Amino acid sequence: MALAASALAVVLDPHIGDRWALLAFTSGASLAQLFLVYASPRLGYDISLAFLFAAVVILPAPSVVLVSVLMFLPIWRQAKFPWYMPVFNMANYAVPALITKLIVPDVDEIMGLAGGLRLGAATVLFTLINHAALAGVVKLARGETIRQSRLFTFTHLSLDTLVLCSGAAIAMVWHQNPISSLFAMLPLILIARALQIPKLEQESWTDPKTGLYNARFFGERGAEVVRRGRGLTALAMIDLDYLREVNNAHGHLAGDAVVTAIAKVIGASARATDMPARFGGEEFALLMPATPLDAAIGVAERVRIAVEETGVATEGVVIHATVSIGVASGPGTLEELIRRADKALYAAKAAGRNRVMVADEPTEDDSDDRRTVPVSTRSPVM
Repeated sequence: MALAASALAVVLDPHIGDRWALLAFTSGASLAQLFLVYASPRLGYDISLAFLFAAVVILPAPSVVLVSVLMFLPIWRQAKFPWYMPVFNMANYAVPALITKLIVPDVDEIMGLAGGLRLGAATVLFTLINHAALAGVVKLARGETIRQSRLFTFTHLSLDTLVLCSGAAIAMVWHQNPISSLFAMLPLILIARALQIPKLEQESWTDPKTGLYNARFFGERGAEVVRRGRGLTALAMIDLDYLREVNNAHGHLAGDAVVTAIAKVIGASARATDMPARFGGEEFALLMPATPLDAAIGVAERVRIAVEETGVATEGVVIHATVSIGVASGPGTLEELIRRADKALYAAKAAGRNRVMVADEPTEDDSDDRRTVPVSTRSPVM
């Protein structure tokens, strides 16, 4: 689609327009690409869109394609991405840029009401096309749904649209006085700084070593999830077996590597709605909203098997670790679920480790002496 649209653009309008604008917008977009703001390891905000959209307003279609391609060359060289990643990004910028150029008014008509409305519609259309194509590729590459990708959250859509609006402002000022457009570009630095806020917020609730939620965030948000769940929330408490032996035999760096690797397995095994957290040390928690007990046991067993099958290469050896898991479900507060799941976890440890145990459903007559029921047993592996 990108190649066909680019070829058609060159055929219908074979000139590059304002060379200074082409140079300025390409340079600005390329520089902005080197300073992407990541809200998470997989989700970033891109202020280079402002320069690309300024090119859509000011430059003819062939130059828009040039900006879409050239802006990715410096980051491609610096980060050494596989070739298909920047090529897709070039296409995913060129196609919406050329489509929205069909409805962008002539630069002399922008100042009118009708021109402004068309320009605003073009920013929204660009964002939707760009995100739709990216969501499709993320689904094919990672198997993530639209919800999991977060590409269509209000925050992400609105921020990208606002960045495009900044590009429209740059274009309008450039049309009046190219030198003065610098003043319209400078606020992009402030925007980039403001976009760091979601990242800082995420860091405040993330465990730095494992990337899972930290205990503080788990306690605050988890309590709310359990309260809304009204008895339909399940919790798995997961503890790494024999970590002390790993530390004694191979050193604490090896122990840290095992903890980190197990955290990745837990995060990968969790569903999109689950809350995986590092509860403390080598203990993890997995909160499962709107999950019946049988389904929660299935998730816990999947985690246990995945951990058992994972070899952690560190300090010149490959370590195979196991986990013991306690599962609790039913009404009560988060603290009560943790207490019951912990009892089941301790029972799993006492029964030989590397197994899932589930706490009985609570009743009105239950005291702290709640029974646990074995779900799976497997010989410990070390």
